[in-house]
Amino acid sequence: MQEYPKLNNDKKYSYELIDTYYKANSFNNGQMFKGFFDRLCKDAFEFNLALLEDSNIGRFPLVYVEKEGYTSIIKALTNQSPYVLNEWYFTYKLKSQEEQEKEDKKKWRFVDFWFMDEKKKFEAWIEMKRLWFGCGSNRRGLDFHQGDKEIINKAIEQLETVIKEANKSQIAKTTALSVALFSVLVTCDKTKIPDDESLAKIPKLIATLLNNDEYRIKWQGKGIKEKGVLCGVLNLDAQGKIKEKLLKDSEQDGPIYSNEYTPYAILAAMVFEPK
Repeated sequence: MQEYPKLNNDKKYSYELIDTYYKANSFNNGQMFKGFFDRLCKDAFEFNLALLEDSNIGRFPLVYVEKEGYTSIIKALTNQSPYVLNEWYFTYKLKSQEEQEKEDKKKWRFVDFWFMDEKKKFEAWIEMKRLWFGCGSNRRGLDFHQGDKEIINKAIEQLETVIKEANKSQIAKTTALSVALFSVLVTCDKTKIPDDESLAKIPKLIATLLNNDEYRIKWQGKGIKEKGVLCGVLNLDAQGKIKEKLLKDSEQDGPIYSNEYTPYAILAAMVFEPK
């Protein structure tokens, strides 16, 4: 059994998987993919918490720049299988290095991650993006930051090419999935922290919004099935002690950003399958 000392034994944090909008029983290996994603989130969060609490490092790479977050995902993926590729150039199969050099690089197509489970039952083609969710009283309610809707749609658009290729190049025995993976940091000004009731509803609200057509383009092409949304939620302040400290003394630093209160880090997946 996998050990998660930070998530399981440290009451400062807590973890939950939200699968309300995930259609696990509508496709082959749906439950298996859910288990894979649950472990992916736990492994990535455990790794990031270890770095955050290291006095010489003090960073949470998953929520900073996109490429820094890749480290967490690669580590978590390789914990589950040796079949992992990063920045896979999948569009062409060239005969030689010379031919590769002559290729128009603008036509190349990459996927951020490719994963296949050890038993080769399913594979996942994954595009990753970073999002921010505002929860402070200085912003327009509880919502994604301006521009995030465009980022979500860009990720889905990129998957159109990936889905077609996944359908042609499937290696796994039964299931090939395309996944839009989002690293979401919930944040607000440390002097404008909302009440506990508002904070508690944020994870399910994020899952609901990502499942809502307002936040994503409708698939225009044929041959694609949506399989729903999964959210792995890390509560970074399970006991409310960070919030309490910041409310008492605004000069205190937040753990991830010095001027921000960050109650949750979330990994969210929109899952798609070729027909």
